[in-house]
Amino acid sequence: MLLEAVLINRNNIFMKAIKIIAVAFLILSLGTLSAQNDNSVKELIKVQDIIDTAYTNSRVVMMNEAHSGQKRNIRTRIMGQLVLPKAHKHGVRVLAMEALTEPFAKEANATRKLPEAPNKLAYLHHPEMRNLMQAALDLGWDLAAYEANIKERPKMDNPVDQSNWREKQQAENLANVLKQLDKDAKILVWCGNSHHSKEPGVIPGGDFYPMGYQFWQITGIEPFVIDQIKTVDFMGDNSRYQQWAVYEKQLKRNFYGTMGFVDKATKTAIIISTDNALE
Repeated sequence: MLLEAVLINRNNIFMKAIKIIAVAFLILSLGTLSAQNDNSVKELIKVQDIIDTAYTNSRVVMMNEAHSGQKRNIRTRIMGQLVLPKAHKHGVRVLAMEALTEPFAKEANATRKLPEAPNKLAYLHHPEMRNLMQAALDLGWDLAAYEANIKERPKMDNPVDQSNWREKQQAENLANVLKQLDKDAKILVWCGNSHHSKEPGVIPGGDFYPMGYQFWQITGIEPFVIDQIKTVDFMGDNSRYQQWAVYEKQLKRNFYGTMGFVDKATKTAIIISTDNALE
């Protein structure tokens, strides 16, 4: 079952709601996958080169990782570290991350070193996640937390309403991060799974409005979205990759068997890979 990020002080009721929404959103993703793959073989580009197009088209780039509970696709985080130098050349100096807590980010920015993870079950404990954050700090970037404060969530019985509240809080927190920067400042937003989607969806229980969509509505800034989860093996049968296997020869010639497509018109990119396991 696809789960959303495991963060500290998350209560059980909220986690059950997130599980329901995550599974439904994965179903939506699977339903649109075949439409995005038109079965014609296109020339792929390297992941780091996607960044050039991304920051040419928007000052806010959102890139996701794949995770399910404590399992994660490590490749997606390694790709994050890979693109940092190219993003740096485009003037990016802030890495906003869903997994961060405010105290953790504040200490890291002050000392330029990562503090210990507050919980060994948190993503901040994973070595490849720590490598990503430390690489950003070493470039002189600041880390910014934007996760919703679950303690402030009003009582809601509908899991979809609970999830939409969280997505809106994340979007508003990101908007506040931007307000504290120069008006033309560029940032890289790191999120899990489908939070950065710019398209609302209809799922059991109501309409779902992801963070990427709500951020766009709040700020008027259309983010450039980079999706890394299209081929990740969430289902345990590698079926998501098989729909893209026609690209295997191109993929195997590149780092971690990973490359992507860019759609300038929609300000999106899709990354596909031969490295799709959750571990």
